[in-house]
Amino acid sequence: MAIAYNPKVPKDLKFYFDINNPKCIANPGSTTIASGSGSTKLNCLVSSLQLEAHDNTNTNMTFVEDNGSYCYNQVSTNGGSPGWKSTTNLTRGDSYTFISWYKYQYGSSYQRANNIYGGGFSGRTSFYLSPGGGSSSHGYLRYSDAGGTNSYSRTANYGASDGEWHMFATTDTGGDGNQTTKLYIDGNLKHTNSSNASHDTPDGDQQVTWGSWSVTYGNFGGKANCYMYYERVLSDTEIKDVYNSLKGRFA
Repeated sequence: MAIAYNPKVPKDLKFYFDINNPKCIANPGSTTIASGSGSTKLNCLVSSLQLEAHDNTNTNMTFVEDNGSYCYNQVSTNGGSPGWKSTTNLTRGDSYTFISWYKYQYGSSYQRANNIYGGGFSGRTSFYLSPGGGSSSHGYLRYSDAGGTNSYSRTANYGASDGEWHMFATTDTGGDGNQTTKLYIDGNLKHTNSSNASHDTPDGDQQVTWGSWSVTYGNFGGKANCYMYYERVLSDTEIKDVYNSLKGRFA
């Protein structure tokens, strides 16, 4: 089966990390991912942004083949490993879209006591893959610069923690005191939520993370690929187009 590296990509794509694309990493078939000094770096397909491997024990990160296509595999641990972090910070705006594919199960043998996250802006914006180690709920978390009491999130069991591949997407718009987040699973809108009036949308530059909340906390266990970020809100149709153009890779 021929592998289509690139999905139907709407304009304004800021970053796109695809393990199966040889432009992303020189040897996606490698089972060893170096971390720390001289660590493995994933190269963004549309910009100079890089993600750097982080793993305290160098045993929790691998590239594996799934359905004829390579992806990233991560073993969850309590504490500061594993996960990916950007080597440079990204300037944040109020309107954006995150997309990523995940294949994970829930329960004590797959996740840990920590809350489990999928990636976003470190310590502020993330997919929420589980609110606790044994929960089947998933969704997103938006943390306020004004403090945790003004953060907001959505978690429910939308069927995406069943050990199969699913595409998560979130869009954000509005700004301070008026931020609105939409959650999509497999291209379908599942929920819309808004901040309270005291919510302070994170400002300035921020490190990008993938597979954790802040690299040192909230690391998920499972497989992932095709991590995307747009500096605008994608429409329902655009998100569905991305899903339809990629689902053959993960079915």
